[in-house]
Amino acid sequence: MIPELDTLVKNLLSKGELTERSRELLIKKAEQLGIDPLDFELELEEMIITGSTKTEVPPPSPPIPPQNVSSNTEKKSQKEGTTKKCPSCGAPVESFNTKCSDCGHEFRNTEAAFNVQKLNDELMKIEEVVRKDYFDNKRDRHVIPKGGLQREEKIMMKMQAVIDQEIEAACADRKLSFISTFPIPNSKEDILEILAIGIPEAKRKLNFWDKVGQSKGKMKKAWLAKCEQIIIKARFSMKGDKKTLEEIEHYAKQIGV
Repeated sequence: MIPELDTLVKNLLSKGELTERSRELLIKKAEQLGIDPLDFELELEEMIITGSTKTEVPPPSPPIPPQNVSSNTEKKSQKEGTTKKCPSCGAPVESFNTKCSDCGHEFRNTEAAFNVQKLNDELMKIEEVVRKDYFDNKRDRHVIPKGGLQREEKIMMKMQAVIDQEIEAACADRKLSFISTFPIPNSKEDILEILAIGIPEAKRKLNFWDKVGQSKGKMKKAWLAKCEQIIIKARFSMKGDKKTLEEIEHYAKQIGV
């Protein structure tokens, strides 16, 4: 990572958990500097997981326990101010964890910015919007203006194969941006389901024409990068869930992670 971007990332991470808005701004900055956004996001996730900036941030002062209160109240007061808490015991929970380290409570059906259904709906919506825009703006035809020996404007419709290819390319660009920025799920059910969807796309075999068109190649690369991010985070957060971790490793082997 180049020094300018590395400094910006460290400054943001030192302020606490990275927001989705901050993540989007970093990805745009990386693109402006000529860095592949998918490669950058994968490196960013590794920085977050390994805690590469922790040594640069001074540790917070220990909380001052309240006086003349019970031990239960004291424990609760030290957990106030955290943005995420276990709904069972109130202990602070690190981002992306699927189980409370204090009481073992599993987080299921929690409110999140992302779920698998939202992903499917958004990808379908992208196709609908792109297709409608394509035909509304009459990109399915060539218009030859009148002039010279041609007295009238002439319209020539494109071949269906060309139309399909152009729509696919436009969809791929939008889907690429969406896949690279959507937040990773925070429940193990959604994590396994998104891997079940993404791994086949990341393993897709491309023929000669797919490589020429590049659209399917871009989508394959986007899914591969996203699946790598999910697997890396899952390995970190599911150390105590042997069964789920075995399923994660099964997917990891399929893409060589």
